[in-house]
Amino acid sequence: TCENALRESIALGHRMRKRRRTAVERGMWAIALLLLSGIAVAGELRWAPEKPQRGTSISVEYIPDSARFAPGEPLWLYAYEFDAERGYPTLQEVELEYQRTRKLYAAAFRLDTATVFVLCKVGNGRTFDTRGGRFWEILMHCGSGPCPEALLRAALSRFGTLQDESWRRAPDLWEAERLLQQVVELRPEHFAARVWLLAVRGRLRKLERAAQQQQLRELLAQPYPETEGNMRAALWALNVLGESDRMERLEERILKEFPTWELGEEILLVRLNRAAVAQQYYATAERFLRMFPNSPGYEHVYVLLVRALLQNERPGEVEQLFRRFPRVPAAAYAELVRYWLDRRESQKAAPWVRLMMARFQEQRMGRMHRKPRYRSTVEWSDSDRLLHAQLLALQARFLRQERRVEEAIERYREAWSAYGDRFPAELAEELVEALRVLGQHKNAFGVCTEALLQSRDSDTLWAQFRELFLQVVEPDSARMQAEMLRLQEHAAQLRRAKLWSERLDWDPPTVVDSLVYSLTGDSLRLSQLRGKVVLVDLWATWCQPCLRSFPSVQKLWELYREREDVAFVVLNVWERAPDRQKVVQEFLHNNPQYTFPVYLDPADIVPLGFGVTGIPTQLYLDRFGRLQFRSTGFSSEELYLRDMQDRLEALLQQQ
Repeated sequence: TCENALRESIALGHRMRKRRRTAVERGMWAIALLLLSGIAVAGELRWAPEKPQRGTSISVEYIPDSARFAPGEPLWLYAYEFDAERGYPTLQEVELEYQRTRKLYAAAFRLDTATVFVLCKVGNGRTFDTRGGRFWEILMHCGSGPCPEALLRAALSRFGTLQDESWRRAPDLWEAERLLQQVVELRPEHFAARVWLLAVRGRLRKLERAAQQQQLRELLAQPYPETEGNMRAALWALNVLGESDRMERLEERILKEFPTWELGEEILLVRLNRAAVAQQYYATAERFLRMFPNSPGYEHVYVLLVRALLQNERPGEVEQLFRRFPRVPAAAYAELVRYWLDRRESQKAAPWVRLMMARFQEQRMGRMHRKPRYRSTVEWSDSDRLLHAQLLALQARFLRQERRVEEAIERYREAWSAYGDRFPAELAEELVEALRVLGQHKNAFGVCTEALLQSRDSDTLWAQFRELFLQVVEPDSARMQAEMLRLQEHAAQLRRAKLWSERLDWDPPTVVDSLVYSLTGDSLRLSQLRGKVVLVDLWATWCQPCLRSFPSVQKLWELYREREDVAFVVLNVWERAPDRQKVVQEFLHNNPQYTFPVYLDPADIVPLGFGVTGIPTQLYLDRFGRLQFRSTGFSSEELYLRDMQDRLEALLQQQ
């Protein structure tokens, strides 16, 4: 019957989701626990000895965050160990033992003798307690106090610019300044510490640019030890001074004389991003492949190079590249396969499909041996699983073009399983069409329903849903519209539950509670909005993505303007005009359709305190003033509005 068909299709979607416990379920657990208990116990990590020296054995105890983890579930300590020079840490994953009688976790591990500083978090591989974004930090001690190298690392970690989100902590430039000053007092000759102290004081506007540049010139004129950390600081200083020729000469010295330094990889990656012409891009990428064949970045750069060549319609040069650098990653073969399939040239894609799948199996055999030292086992396994899913989806697409539809459907399903809840909308669209070719309309409707429940709501999938509903369930347009609305509501609930499990829980530094001003001169502190969910939207009149986002911000404002538990602070920052207020007033005068509350941050303290590096950026604060979500950039009006509303609703559900 029609009812049975609908129930079976939805049941198929539920069976596909129940194969494993997802982040959505964890988010539901956290929300349910908060609602039932009313009180959440924050996580606490303790260690002994409290003042360890290099190579020490550390004992840890962790009192779990009750809003984040189920009682007794398996947890690990993630200890990111930094030495004095290298940019990337070495990760130790330490399994924690749950002690039921004490209701805490415990473990012990030994630090490497080169380690000077450790950032710690606790988690299950998917969800983490990062101590409100601050992480726990362990500094190695030399005698009675922290080693200068440990203080320097602790300061740099507070810049908010560490390379990877896995260990990037909440920024605090004011504390970074204090720590760097301490290093300089202990070691006045420490070149890197003095450079970074000038950098921080410049960002905090405690030092005029001219004075900063003069002091940097004086530092660079003095001899300093040629360590990796010092060279990294010197390159930054030369860049600030605009001495590009001198900076390039120093970079070349590093690449030639210190080829084992990670700094050399960083130099070439920056050059790759800055390449102005195609030939420069190709040459830089090939140089990276020659110099760093064992680097974790080798595969990424190889794929970027292949993609760039194909964007310029050079498949022949890609094949030559494969011969020059025969250790071709499976993902690079995948780029060439996709190129030919996009042009419906399945015969030309065929040999590369075979090589792609064969190379993946070779890579998988030794993949764990190539795991970067800073990647967790779960992260590395996830990257392997997602790559496999992408390759299976490409293989399915190839089979579909070859009209081997049944084999294609099998591969599509394997790809779906490998993707888990991260499958792209295109995969669902292609699987639905393949099932329809074979007349499996009920199965196609089930796939379509599951994809929409997971918010893969592309125009194509909604069109497929409408056609299949009328065909499989019943030819009733009103009933179809009601079912579409139900799907959208259920999908929103799942998205918001997942968002809750991904919250940041950052405690911003007190300095961000500086005064901001309305256009009428009224002052406001963010702390005055405690008790409300707050959206802080950072923008500038010169920022085109900011302006494109404003119709969505206005729609959101109209949805919530009557609610007393929600506040909007559309905050102008980084304005380039000397008279900020005049420029903003002129913009709003010329755009009277925008009625949301606009404020000015004259000293740009808010973006500085929250570590913002680009705009538009939205900061979502909960009722206690903690930063829970942050997003940067603008995609499309519909998606932008949906994502903003999801984050607000997730916080409004918090008790």
